[in-house]
Amino acid sequence: MLFTAVSKHDSKQCPLKTGEGVKMLKEIFSDENLKKRNIDLLDAYISCPLEKHSTHSCVFILRADSMFNVKNLFRSMDAEVKEVASFNEIAKNF
Repeated sequence: MLFTAVSKHDSKQCPLKTGEGVKMLKEIFSDENLKKRNIDLLDAYISCPLEKHSTHSCVFILRADSMFNVKNLFRSMDAEVKEVASFNEIAKNF
């Protein structure tokens, strides 16, 4: 199954601004942690640090066996997790 996880935070609270935040992100998205949860991080897009004075947006695209595992991965981040399908798969039913 495919999932997106979208996280937003104020630029003033960006985890990339602190050593502790960077460490947290490295741990969450480490190969070992992802493998332990049977999650493949397919891609990620972030607006930080490009947006210096606004809300930062982070979009993660993941493959996993369950939503539970994905939500568990993001438990320390405020992220909205949704199961998604590729547009090509949906378009076959048009």
